[in-house]
Amino acid sequence: MSETPRAAPGGPVLPGAPAVAIAADDAYRRRVIESGSYGAAFFNWIYLLAMRAWGHAAIAFVFSVIVPPATWIVWIVYGLYGKRIAWETRRWRDFDDFLACQRVWTRAAVVWTVLIGGIMLLGIVLAILFPALLPHPRPRPGPAI
Repeated sequence: MSETPRAAPGGPVLPGAPAVAIAADDAYRRRVIESGSYGAAFFNWIYLLAMRAWGHAAIAFVFSVIVPPATWIVWIVYGLYGKRIAWETRRWRDFDDFLACQRVWTRAAVVWTVLIGGIMLLGIVLAILFPALLPHPRPRPGPAI
């Protein structure tokens, strides 16, 4: 028993390909779509606007910009479900197009995380070193009473 072959991420499937290969390809796609998204977690409402998920973008904007204590909740929820939302809301040419887009968002999130981490580390180092480099004013003796 075999099904009609479909295109795989690596290229087209030859006619007569076994149904097992197609089932494995579907399992791979499902696993990728349901995995977490670092880009969605880090950029949340910007990512969701790019994925044309207007309602989710509005919710993420309200909870991350207007209600700042809820930012962590937005990061976690959209970090876990961002790819699934993107797959369902935006029109994709094929699965490879989806993967390429997700890789770009992940790369951007990693670059920004490293950049912000570097700035924070530089700030900590300067906060420790800067007071030691400045001359300290010496107290002047006051009038004797």
